[in-house]
Formats: sequence, C-alpha cells, structure tokens
Amino acid sequence: MSDFNKAIEYHKLHINIAKEMGDRVGEGRTYGNNGCAYSKLGDLRKAKEYHQLDLSVAKELEDKDREAIACGNLGNSYRNLGGLDKAVE
Repeated sequence: MSDFNKAIEYHKLHINIAKEMGDRVGEGRTYGNNGCAYSKLGDLRKAKEYHQLDLSVAKELEDKDREAIACGNLGNSYRNLGGLDKAVE
C-alpha cells in the first residue's frame, strides 16, 4: 500500500513484541523489514542501520539463509549511499 511510515510503526511494535517473547528470529527479520521500509522512504542511513542489526542477529543465531538476505540488503544500502567498495564486500 506504500505507506512506509505506517509499516515502520508496525515493524517497531513487532520488534518490541519479539523482544518481550525472546523471539530473536522474529526480531531479526523485522529489523530487515524496517530497513527495506526506510530505504523506500529514502532514509538510506537508517536503512543501513536496520540491515546491520538484521545481520548481527542472523550471525548470532547462525542462520545462514537470513545472513545472506541481510548481506544482500546491506550491500544495496551501501551501494545506494555511494559506497561501492563496501557494497561489494
């Protein structure tokens, strides 16, 4: 529906609920979702921040599938910010 501010609002609620329940998988995925929403809003630094959080949780949980997704999203964030060398990394 392209209401990314509303999406972020709900993602933040999801993060809080996931933290309360100890659901690290849900928490990490929601960080990634927030990163995508911030990217759509053009807040690329905030998007990068959330994708980094997603990556950190994925590494902690040793979730290679999620780690790959987070790395791809983080690479896109760096590319969009003009950091091509970091994006390639």
